[in-house]
Amino acid sequence: MIFIESRGGGFEVEIHYPQWRRVNKPIDRHNVLLDSLTKLVEACNDSSSSMDRWLSRLDSSNWITHIKDTLNCACLVAQCLDQAPNARVRQRL
Repeated sequence: MIFIESRGGGFEVEIHYPQWRRVNKPIDRHNVLLDSLTKLVEACNDSSSSMDRWLSRLDSSNWITHIKDTLNCACLVAQCLDQAPNARVRQRL
């Protein structure tokens, strides 16, 4: 059995799940993602930026990193559910 969690607060007492394997994936909290999205939108709405400046702002927004981390976690969840239909997926808040 597999127990998947993303980063956050909360805690499951492992002694209650001795047969489970815990997998943690780093997905940032909502406020971090929202801040990153805001930076991306601001960069996209700035029509006076050069291509280099726009790419720099895109990179500093970390939006692509957040998307990559989210997709990696989604792939892991899909693989775990495919291999172990009784897997438990939980996001700790």
